[in-house]
Amino acid sequence: MALNCISPPPFHRNIHFHILDSILLSSDSGKSTTVISLDLSAVFDTIDHQILLSHLNTSFGISDTTLSWLQSYLTNRTSSVRIGRHCSSSVTFTTGVPQGSVLGPLLFTAYVSPIAHLYSIDQQQYADDTQLFISLSPSDYMLDLDNLTRCIDSLHVWFCANSMALNPEKSEAILLSIRQRAHSYSSLATVNVASSQIPLADHIRILGFTLDKTYP
Repeated sequence: MALNCISPPPFHRNIHFHILDSILLSSDSGKSTTVISLDLSAVFDTIDHQILLSHLNTSFGISDTTLSWLQSYLTNRTSSVRIGRHCSSSVTFTTGVPQGSVLGPLLFTAYVSPIAHLYSIDQQQYADDTQLFISLSPSDYMLDLDNLTRCIDSLHVWFCANSMALNPEKSEAILLSIRQRAHSYSSLATVNVASSQIPLADHIRILGFTLDKTYP
């Protein structure tokens, strides 16, 4: 396996190290790793304000004046489109968090925080980027993949219940293995993501770096 990376921000480098550490530990234990990068549709625009405020209150202890301030920040936000001297009428947003703002990614992270409890496999998130990775035993990897499928199904249900849409067809998957073990997975060509069979890719890009399956 190989890693190509072009000067990512420090926080992204920490995420990269987390992924690589999991992959290398799996390899040291005689296993390979499947990484699934999930694709979500316009997630910053679909955030339900009432669900978000509830998460902030019950999961993070934000209440009273601070919660009211955040509610005010989210409420009655408007937008319009300007082209030259022409401008559309304003539209009031009833969902979503402001993109390009300091609070936007933070509020989104708080909104999706409950999904961490849905997993029985390793995962990482940064804003709307979600990756799942699971170690596969050469002898019974189909059992491991069944576990992965159940976790993704649970995640899909949660997304639907919270006004978010998973795009299985745009999600990506890759199998990372050393050359000596690769033949054990020769029959593995796809993984199941929300009832869609996603073909294993030669490489995937995650937050500014590329993982590819090149054998060392």
